[in-house]
Amino acid sequence: MWAYVLSHPIQYYTPVLQQLERSAPGAVEVLYCSGELASSHAQAGFGVAYRWDVPLLEGYRYRFLTNRATRPSTASFAGLDNPELGPIIASRRYSAVVVNGWHFKSAWRTIVNCWAHRVPVLVRSDSHLRGTGTLKRWMKWPLYRSFIPQLDGCLAAGAWSSDYFENYGASANNIFKIPHCVDSSRFQMEMDRLRPKRHELRQRWGIPSSAKVFLFAGKFTPVKRPADFVDAIGRCAAARPSVVGLMAASADS
Repeated sequence: MWAYVLSHPIQYYTPVLQQLERSAPGAVEVLYCSGELASSHAQAGFGVAYRWDVPLLEGYRYRFLTNRATRPSTASFAGLDNPELGPIIASRRYSAVVVNGWHFKSAWRTIVNCWAHRVPVLVRSDSHLRGTGTLKRWMKWPLYRSFIPQLDGCLAAGAWSSDYFENYGASANNIFKIPHCVDSSRFQMEMDRLRPKRHELRQRWGIPSSAKVFLFAGKFTPVKRPADFVDAIGRCAAARPSVVGLMAASADS
């Protein structure tokens, strides 16, 4: 059995964890450093407390660890502190441990204890060097070069993050590409369910039946650049009136 250490239940990971359980029943246990913190979602940029409308804890094995942080949060380094990770790893119950990044205290606790007890540790990251200034790279260099080459596996989200790991000393043989993914079966079911309502939905939103619709699905925050989408749709619609933009967000956005 191996363990997957995650900060908290994350909607993007649930389908992956469920698929791992289907592929190898009982082979993986997820260790959550906290429960689903409503405050962390607000801090992540949504601005409101909420819960996802799909179950995040079904179809795989997991347990919640006790978070001893003074100020619990998934948005700060010190917000996740789980001392029990030490004894758990020391028990050598797991043949390997995967941890999602190194941006929180318990991630480092996991990595250090795996080294101490000679348990293989793999770290997943989608960090990259694009847009990172030279000064910032040099500031990271001593620390990152000291620990990244020691990892048993570097799980990169793509080519850019593979380059990131290599830049800080990871061996090419220890880098494995694990792309981001979505639950395509859920999207297919929703598409099949809503296809008969296509005309009704377009009428509700004032969209002509023959229009070409482009969708923006994301936070209405500057980093997601929704204004660029509006500008692009405006330019296209000026030349082709059949082009329409649709922006999806929660009622509180």
